[in-house]
Amino acid sequence: MQGVKQSRSTPAAESRLVPVTVRAGEGKHVVLTGDFNGWSREGIPMKAVGGGRYRTSLRLAPGTYQFRLLVDGEWADDQDSPRRVVNPFGTENSVLEIP
Repeated sequence: MQGVKQSRSTPAAESRLVPVTVRAGEGKHVVLTGDFNGWSREGIPMKAVGGGRYRTSLRLAPGTYQFRLLVDGEWADDQDSPRRVVNPFGTENSVLEIP
């Protein structure tokens, strides 16, 4: 798989609240982490919405972002992610494009 060039604008005026919904299966504690928060293992808590899906909102500027999930402390994929790139750890990051 080819890499994804990250292109982000930084002015806060351009950022907006973006809803993010993922499918990760069942977990008690699901967090979203990625290049938008320095890959923090603390992550951004997600709320269960049923069917193994979780939701949160992020304030992001237009650009391309990579992310993964931590489900009960273990790295996991967004099972519905239509776009992924290989990471240096032998797994894949999901890609989120904000127009």
